[in-house]
Amino acid sequence: MQPTGPTQDQRITIVEILGYTGTAIALVGTGAVVGTFTSGGREVTLFVSILLAAALFVAGLVVGAAGNKRLQRMQSVLWFLSVSAFQAFMGALIEPSSKGSLFVVLVLTGAVAAALWFLLRRSLQQLALYGAVLGAVLVFAVPEPTFGVFSFLGGIPDLSATAILSMLVGGGWLALGLFGLITPPRTAMVLGSLTVLIGTLILASQIEEGAFLLMAVAGAALLTIGNMRSDRAVSGIGIVGLLLGAAVFFGEIVSGNAGSVIALVVGVGILLAAILLGRSWGAVPAELPSFGDITPPPPPPGPSV
Repeated sequence: MQPTGPTQDQRITIVEILGYTGTAIALVGTGAVVGTFTSGGREVTLFVSILLAAALFVAGLVVGAAGNKRLQRMQSVLWFLSVSAFQAFMGALIEPSSKGSLFVVLVLTGAVAAALWFLLRRSLQQLALYGAVLGAVLVFAVPEPTFGVFSFLGGIPDLSATAILSMLVGGGWLALGLFGLITPPRTAMVLGSLTVLIGTLILASQIEEGAFLLMAVAGAALLTIGNMRSDRAVSGIGIVGLLLGAAVFFGEIVSGNAGSVIALVVGVGILLAAILLGRSWGAVPAELPSFGDITPPPPPPGPSV
């Protein structure tokens, strides 16, 4: 007689639904508690945030001990939220009012994120680590806006250093994934690729044409890397960068009737060349016809004595 109870897959699904729902409600309740008692001082925020970080860590540790891959995914989510709660605790403890104190918060958060990534090599743990590393690197490069500069003067701070550092960190993280020096490598490649393109967008606030040309070049490089590694995510990011960068770059430099006609002719010509090359290079070679067994026949017997 076949059992009529739920299968293990169905039971794990129930556990996931209950776990994620309970986590969401508990986080909302935690925020409400902190909001209600905040007037009593930051001690409540400190206590609740560190308690929440510890509780999420222990909950993830317990649920991940079962060894089930989907429950390890839940463990990954819980530990990611634990890092966020720990960062909130450090922020309330240090109360950063300068770049140096904010750097300390990010470094300590990164240390905890690195420890959890070492214990559980999953994408969310790497994302928490990468966010702390990127923030710590950029904290001294991001300019401090003065009051009213954006509202009244319309000034834009110089973000060149921020953009360049973003591209360097993204490129470095991409290289770590490309050479398999950090796991999961695909996550590192995607995070690094996105950061490189975001860096070019930040740079566009300073040099529009040059930044979008750089984005197109970076997109072509990412497309090449993604194809070499058969990674559709990296290839897709590269395609977006190449299309957006080339379109905006040529849109900025093309002006007048003659320029528009030249851009149209050049664009159609390049597209036509790509179609012809794709037709030639992308054709699937036909399979060779079968000629049956091509095993050579055995040698004739030697002369009888």
